[in-house]
Amino acid sequence: MRSVAIHNLFNRTSIFEPVQDRILNNNRSYTFKDSLFEVQIFGNYLNHSTDYPLFAMLIRHWRNAKANNEDPQLLNLPLKEVKDLLLQANKGTRAVDFKKIKASLQRLDTNRVSYRLNSKAQNKVFETGYFFEESPVLDFESKEIRFSISEFIEELYMPNSNISYLNIEELCNIEREANKALYKYLSTHGTVMIDFKLEKLSCVLGLKYRGYSEARCREYIVKSLKELQVLGIVRAYKWRKESNDYRILQSKYFTAKEAEFAIKHAKSNFKFSRI
Repeated sequence: MRSVAIHNLFNRTSIFEPVQDRILNNNRSYTFKDSLFEVQIFGNYLNHSTDYPLFAMLIRHWRNAKANNEDPQLLNLPLKEVKDLLLQANKGTRAVDFKKIKASLQRLDTNRVSYRLNSKAQNKVFETGYFFEESPVLDFESKEIRFSISEFIEELYMPNSNISYLNIEELCNIEREANKALYKYLSTHGTVMIDFKLEKLSCVLGLKYRGYSEARCREYIVKSLKELQVLGIVRAYKWRKESNDYRILQSKYFTAKEAEFAIKHAKSNFKFSRI
C-alpha cells in the first residue's frame, strides 16, 4: 500500500475531508469548485482515518484484478488485509473491528458525485455516479468484502487519467484527520509545486464549508504544517502575506540547504500552473 493509484478527483477536492466522529454519519450536500474541478457532493461525510484508506484498498484490489485479467465485476477483498492496515493500533474486540469497517463501507456506498473539469479543452457536461455498482457486502463467515466497482469509477480510470500514487501506509500512520488530509493533498504535487492559496487549502481541509473565518483557517493550516514538519514530511513552510498563500516545501524534494534558499527565492508555480 505504498504506491496506490488514486484519481485526483478524490485527492484534490473535499470528497474526503477531516471530520469529527460525532457528525461522520451525517449527510452533506454542497459544491466544491476550484481551477481544476467543480464537484457536487452528496452523501455521508467521508474521513481519512478509515474511509479513504479503505477506498484506496478497494481501488488497488480492483486495478490488480484487471491487470491480472481477472473478472473485475465481483471482487473479494480479504478482511485480514483491511484489518492489518486500518486497525493495527486498535485494541477493540473483533465485533468492534467489524462494526468499524462495515460503517465505513456504508458511508462510501451513500456517496454520489457529479463533477466536471474546469478546462476549455474538456467537456463541460457533469459526469455523475456512485462508487459501487451494487452495495458492498461485509461477509463475516468468509472474512471478506465483496464489491463491484461502478462504471463511473471505471471511466475515471481510463488511460492517461489524472491520478497520483499515494503511500497509504504512511497516511495511516499520521495522527489527526487534518494532517492526513493535508499530507494526501501535498502528495499529489511535484517538486515545482510549492505555493498554495489559503482558500484552496481551506477548501481541501473542509474548513471553508464550515464557515470558518480566514484567521481561523490559517490557525488550522499552520497547526497541521507544524505537525507534518515534526514528522519529517514538510521541510519548511512560510505564509506569504502579500499574496495570501503558503509556500510549502516537502522533504522528499528539498534538503535543508535547498529549502533555506527556496523558501525565499524559488519562483512561484502560480506563474505557469493551476493547482
